[in-house]
Amino acid sequence: MSSHCGFPPRPPLIELAIAFKTFTPVAMPTSLRSNSSLKSKSQQTQPSTQDLPTIPTIQEMDSWNGEILIRWIKQRNASILADDDLDTFKNLRFNGIAFLAADYRFFHKVCHLSPVASLGLEVLVDEVTNGRFISWT
Repeated sequence: MSSHCGFPPRPPLIELAIAFKTFTPVAMPTSLRSNSSLKSKSQQTQPSTQDLPTIPTIQEMDSWNGEILIRWIKQRNASILADDDLDTFKNLRFNGIAFLAADYRFFHKVCHLSPVASLGLEVLVDEVTNGRFISWT
């Protein structure tokens, strides 16, 4: 796989699949479990209203639906998906795992997103898969 715009190549999809299957969640300390169990359901924040991490782990993003994914993209840089690109992206019904498997060519040629949106989305995919933050400012 060739690199795009100086970014190192992303791991092949099979390596991502292996990473998901071998992921072992970290146990929450008993003190945190007991405090969180005291909260009523109305006090617990729903995932759709929680602050999303700047760079989520692959395992976190794997469970995201399209709504959470779009909210994260907008949180990272609201100008990446605008107007027609946003509508197109919503209609494609992406989820986290599909997003992580995509690259510029897929976003642009298959999904018919603009070159600018496609490049911006590829940068975000690279940030998550490589675990590094690229400042937009």
